[in-house]
Amino acid sequence: AASMFKGPVPPIVPFSLGSLGFMTPFYSENYKECLESVLKGPISITLRHRLLCHVVRDAAKNEFETEEPILVLNEVTIDRGISSYLTNLECYCDNSFVTCVQGDGLILSTTSGSTAYSLAAGGSMVHPQ
Repeated sequence: AASMFKGPVPPIVPFSLGSLGFMTPFYSENYKECLESVLKGPISITLRHRLLCHVVRDAAKNEFETEEPILVLNEVTIDRGISSYLTNLECYCDNSFVTCVQGDGLILSTTSGSTAYSLAAGGSMVHPQ
């Protein structure tokens, strides 16, 4: 739902359809009771960060030939596509060089999106705060 908004996102009531997640405190079986509780108030709101990602390819001759910026809540994945060769990526944050990566691609994650990657790699639960 957050991807529908280019600017600030209004409050979203998330319902859990799985077994794990910091962003889904309500269970879908109880949706009526949950919505009534939210509408009656009081409620607490948890703010989340989003990433504004801008991909600039080597072939772009100027800033007008670049792709549209992408606003993401969990993560953005940049991969090599159908090429069988490794890709070289230069990463910048707020116009400051961070690192150069050579590989299959890169996943940039917000604190909201990092939990699944940590668990998938055998790590611990990471709280989004």
